Amino acid sequence: MLKLPTLLLLFFSCSICYCQTDTTFITADSPILKVKENEPFVLKFLACHSCGYNWSLNKVDSSCVKLINVTNKHTSGRNDIVGGNEFEFWEFKVVAVGSYILEFVYKRPWLKENEKVFRVELIVN
Repeated sequence: MLKLPTLLLLFFSCSICYCQTDTTFITADSPILKVKENEPFVLKFLACHSCGYNWSLNKVDSSCVKLINVTNKHTSGRNDIVGGNEFEFWEFKVVAVGSYILEFVYKRPWLKENEKVFRVELIVN
């Protein structure tokens, strides 16, 4: 009697996780991430756009590391809130095996000094 519900729960759990893009929340400098060639992955950063701060990506070898998309979402998950903290989602795909460094800068565009600089090392196999 419990076998069918258990089996259905197992299939449902697997279907939710299948083919979802991995998201890594970047909270410190120099994390090492192992990613697979030609498989998209997402880096998540905390930002305060209403304060004028944004993340930007310094120069990267765009022939090997492809930026697919950048989106943002309020940290509360709601769409009807203006201001406050947001998550920025940077989606990439690496098309060649190797090691790459992504350098992200967090700052107000009108200021010369950086608030934060995070480097992410990618190991691609």
